[in-house]
Amino acid sequence: MQPLISVIIPVYNTEKYLVRCVESVIFQTYKNLQIILINDGSTDNSLEILQKYKSNDLRIEIIDQKNGGLSNARNNGLNIVKGEFITFVDSDDYCEKNMLEIAFSEMEQGDADVVWWGIAEKFSSGHIRLPKQREKRTASSLKECAEIFAETTSRVAAYGKLYKRYIFEKNRFPENKINEDIFIFPEIFSLAKNNIILSTPLYFHCNENADSLTAKFKLQNLDVLEAVDNFKNYEGMEVLHSQLLIRACYNLLVMMKLSFNSKDNEPHAKEILKILKKCKATYNGAFYDKFFIFLLQRSIPYSLILRFRYFCVKTVNSLMVYFSL
Repeated sequence: MQPLISVIIPVYNTEKYLVRCVESVIFQTYKNLQIILINDGSTDNSLEILQKYKSNDLRIEIIDQKNGGLSNARNNGLNIVKGEFITFVDSDDYCEKNMLEIAFSEMEQGDADVVWWGIAEKFSSGHIRLPKQREKRTASSLKECAEIFAETTSRVAAYGKLYKRYIFEKNRFPENKINEDIFIFPEIFSLAKNNIILSTPLYFHCNENADSLTAKFKLQNLDVLEAVDNFKNYEGMEVLHSQLLIRACYNLLVMMKLSFNSKDNEPHAKEILKILKKCKATYNGAFYDKFFIFLLQRSIPYSLILRFRYFCVKTVNSLMVYFSL
């Protein structure tokens, strides 16, 4: 019999995407699953959708709780796992139907502690950006994991990985923090002595509202700088620390500019810009991000650069929609 895999899916007001997400899990070719759905105080019809699936699938367990945030929901899911292996899925994302079959096969054959796989990015235009295809790789230390993350600009995220259960026996996500995955990363991969890294895109991370005009910056978003700064406490993390710091500053500046309260963010933006300009490393990400980061590190008013970026993003999205018709 197949070993049990526990799939943890926190849910908060994602009724629009929930059917796509849940069905991508229940129809996995790997069948022996514990599917833990945590309704984190949703105010839409998410709970009703989950209950409908539970009535037809005995593998599903529902936790219905007051809103406590993503970390709290994941932690409550971890508290009831029964599987030998654990994976996480965000409720507005979805998976290839053979994701867990492939991951478990690699884990079993390679006696891995963690298997990572490729993450495709889906945008509001419908465009899907696939990860660069690479040879299968292995990493046996925190330093090697960090170097691969830095080189491939893989997402430092809980999803997109299959973990042996012991990784989370004592580890939990920090609550009341944003960017919780970055906070916990060094500790998790300090424990994982054998990692297998695939580039095959088996998980779709959906950025369908990523450049919304109504995106609002909150002071809590600055947590990411604290999370990244923690990497300096671990030997061998210097390269990844630099890459994450550049990416964090860039993302924060974009978020601040897109926010309706952008004028209130000026003091924070100026401080973040100072940090970004001090970063000497070359960013390893996508060309267009690299281009705008290069401009931001120069003596050009950052507001002009971000307006230009916004124009470029909207133009590209419009062209993608036009040519997909």
